Amino acid sequence: VILAADGSFRSQSYNEAKEGYQKALTLKPDESYPANQIKKIDNILKQEQDRILAEQNAAADLEERKRILDQQKQEIMEEAVMSDAGLNQLYDQFIALADESFDGKQYNISRAWYYKAWDIKPDETYPPQRISEINRLVNGLLLNQRDRDYQGFIDLADSTFRENQLAVARGWYNRALSVKSDESYPKEQLQEISELIEERMAGRSGQIFEEHVEKAKNAFENSNYNVARFWYKKALELRPDAENVKQQLEEIKKIVQ
Repeated sequence: VILAADGSFRSQSYNEAKEGYQKALTLKPDESYPANQIKKIDNILKQEQDRILAEQNAAADLEERKRILDQQKQEIMEEAVMSDAGLNQLYDQFIALADESFDGKQYNISRAWYYKAWDIKPDETYPPQRISEINRLVNGLLLNQRDRDYQGFIDLADSTFRENQLAVARGWYNRALSVKSDESYPKEQLQEISELIEERMAGRSGQIFEEHVEKAKNAFENSNYNVARFWYKKALELRPDAENVKQQLEEIKKIVQ
């Protein structure tokens, strides 16, 4: 009985293992090993339940916060990011949402916002420190193969999303949903990908691209390289194959190094 329970425990079939250890205790009530294993299993299951509950609670008002942030972000991007002050304001906003998501144990969401903040200000040390901390915490929460599969797909999806490979990222987010269909984060990312693709294909995408490039050029000519980099990257989101934009970003990289 103990051997079978141990096998179930090693394969992370915790409920089955618990039943086995309970059966062992009915045979030998004074044995400490099965009792200790049951306590371990109860702790593991409680951690998983706490994680799920925290995610559900944090997700309850996430959509409204995201709507407000999207509105604020759009206002800043269109009106204020013509100077370092506007860029700092956007950075602070991303960090605020990242910190809020982190405190709510929404680690994948939090990490995505830290990456956005880091993309705006690559020299800042706080976002990469928090990203490393999130990776450590997430790895500690991967209690079974299902969790590991889900997180592996999310990591691949997030990575390709940041590289602007939207079709590839969409595939990985769908794989993540095939493992955990109730998770809100991949659904939200898929919605954002759909919006970005629609934006690229919209009739005004060419005009918006030119507007972004013009803002970048003006900032570059005024030696405001952080703002120029911001707008060139916005342009690249609309036309990922724009070689002239990539060249300008490389030039900025050389200048600021």
